[in-house]
Amino acid sequence: MAPKKKGPLISYTSTPSGTIFLEIASGSFFSGSSSPCSSSSFSKCLSCSGAKNQAYLALVRRTLNKFDAAVAPSNFVKNLFEKHGVLRGKWRIIPAWIDLLPFKSVRRSSAPFQDIYFTGPLAPFKGAPVAARAFALVARRFPKARLFFAGPQQEKSSPFRVAIEKIASDAGVSKRVHFLGFLSHKQLAKRYCSAGVYVAPALWPEQFGLNWAEAMAAGVPVVASRIGSIPEFVKDGRGILVPPGDEKNLADAISSVFSSRVLSSAFSKTGRRYSLMHFDPANSAEKILIFRSR
Repeated sequence: MAPKKKGPLISYTSTPSGTIFLEIASGSFFSGSSSPCSSSSFSKCLSCSGAKNQAYLALVRRTLNKFDAAVAPSNFVKNLFEKHGVLRGKWRIIPAWIDLLPFKSVRRSSAPFQDIYFTGPLAPFKGAPVAARAFALVARRFPKARLFFAGPQQEKSSPFRVAIEKIASDAGVSKRVHFLGFLSHKQLAKRYCSAGVYVAPALWPEQFGLNWAEAMAAGVPVVASRIGSIPEFVKDGRGILVPPGDEKNLADAISSVFSSRVLSSAFSKTGRRYSLMHFDPANSAEKILIFRSR
């Protein structure tokens, strides 16, 4: 009898079906306002958890289970797939990789900077409004603090930008909130030289999160939501975790970094050392090749 032919090794990040499976299985549904659906499982509308999506889950499950093994960027992702019967016991955890080159060369000043950065879409599920509300609290304690948004959805007509501008206006901090639009990695790395804190206040379960990883690689202290995969990486002295959607805790965490140069320096050094070691494309590629050869 001819030996069984091995199927291909896959990573969920390379397959649209895998990504959609995660969104459905984790309950990461979105309303028309691009906010996570907060309804209970019994009251979600049919477009979210009805028969159509359940049938899709079953189809994707059958498809993915034909593979021999798979790579996940975190235990959160692996556990979610296995919970729904996909490739149980056949996963390898290999963190996602980032382009380290622009960020590893960042030389941060020892000056006590109080600039806060948020990168990514301004849609509510990423937590941009939470960042704005937290900044309104931080601004009272630190008169020199500023908040910078970099990424898409920053046109003046964008409803997401308008909502954030209203938060800033109501708090009297409009002149200290800045919209930078899209920045290249090189431009972002230059700005990270003087960044005091990077915030990742996501409201939905991130599968990984490249933006906070890039900031960490540049040595910027990270404050992020305790949700999804994030807690597996932003821990052990590499940053501060806060409950998602809690602007007061987010503001307190930012303030603690601004208030202690010792704490800020510790997060910067520990986080940078970790990211340069674990998010290196060469290291990840080697791990995948080793896993595939088994």
